[in-house]
Amino acid sequence: LAKREAQEEIARLGRLFSAAPAAIAMTEGKDHVFTLVNPSYEELVGRSDLVGHAVIETMPELANQGFIELLDHVLETGQSHIGRGVPIRLSRDGLEPELRFVDFVYQPISDIEGAVTGIFIQATDVTETSKALLSLRESEQRFEAIVNSIDQMIWSTTADGYHDYFNERWYKFTGVPRGTTDG
Repeated sequence: LAKREAQEEIARLGRLFSAAPAAIAMTEGKDHVFTLVNPSYEELVGRSDLVGHAVIETMPELANQGFIELLDHVLETGQSHIGRGVPIRLSRDGLEPELRFVDFVYQPISDIEGAVTGIFIQATDVTETSKALLSLRESEQRFEAIVNSIDQMIWSTTADGYHDYFNERWYKFTGVPRGTTDG
């Protein structure tokens, strides 16, 4: 009965991992051999049949991107690693490497004695969000360059009259320190 309950629990967890919207994988040992990979992870990396193969074997483009070294570090130290908006070049579906951005966690997996034996990987593709933020930053930089290159003082206010922006000409003309005329 206990064996059947344990098998049912393992099957339930397998279904849970498989249905998870986040990319999930588990590796084992110094070679970081995949022991579990859900469909979302396969979609993220553009590959299937990863289980039983080392990370570097299945994704050689990761060499020199720092991810293998991070896996090594987590395995050696037992300290998890969190990455946010990290650029990664992936050769998805056998195509030329493409730039993606991911949020990810490398969480050490320990055995009953506390020795780190593997790594739990959870990742989310944040490429579209990262590209939008990058585009917004570039747009803000262009705006700043334009408004600071003209000989006019420029400021703006919100609908309630709160002064929220002053260009460089304003500060040069008034001689006041940045931020002292906000509000």
